[in-house]
Amino acid sequence: MRITNFLLILSLMCCFAACNGSGGGVEGIFDDMQKALKNGDEDLFKQHWTENGYRNALVKKSGMSGSELFQEGSGEGWYPRPDLSKNRHVGETLIVQAKIWSIEKNRSVDEVYFLLVKENGTWKVAGGGEDIEEVLAADTNLLSQISRRESD
Repeated sequence: MRITNFLLILSLMCCFAACNGSGGGVEGIFDDMQKALKNGDEDLFKQHWTENGYRNALVKKSGMSGSELFQEGSGEGWYPRPDLSKNRHVGETLIVQAKIWSIEKNRSVDEVYFLLVKENGTWKVAGGGEDIEEVLAADTNLLSQISRRESD
C-alpha cells in the first residue's frame, strides 16, 4: 500500500511539474497549437516554439521546423494531439508523444514525438519527429548545447 501511494504521489508531482504547476503548461501549449493550426494563426503557434526550432528542423530525417509544421498542418487540416501520460523527462527536456489528428478524417494519421525545453521558466517546443531515436539524438545535442552555454 505504501509503495502504491508513493507511486501515485510521484506521478502527480511529475504531472504538476510538466504543467508548470498550473492547468496550462504543456497541455496549454498543445491546445494553443491546435487552435492556431485550425485558424491559421501563425503568431499563436510560433509563440510556443524556440526561435531556432521554429526556423530549423532539429530532428534531421523525420522532423520539420516549426514553420514547416505550421504550413503543412494548417494547410492540410491536422494538428498534434498529445498523450500527456507518456511524457518523458530527459534531463532538462521533456519529450511529448502525440498523435497527428486529421480534422477531415476524424482520426489519427501519424504519431510524432515533440522535444520541449524550458526557456525563461516556460516550456517551449524545440522540435520533433516521427522517429523516437532521432528525437532522443536531437535531445542529446540540445542538452550539450545548454550545458556549454551554462559553463561559459
